[in-house]
Amino acid sequence: MGITGARWTVPTAEAVLRIRALIASDHWDPYLRFHQQQEHTRNHSILPVVEAA
Repeated sequence: MGITGARWTVPTAEAVLRIRALIASDHWDPYLRFHQQQEHTRNHSILPVVEAA
């Protein structure tokens, strides 16, 4: 994270550190499968139809 001249916001730095921790702890593959499943659910779930009153 020590790139010369880089300015990190707290949320961005935290996200990078979380990804590095997942990789370092060998939890990256399970996390990636979970993330992809959640993304698929968000993108392909059927939204309930709301009828106009």
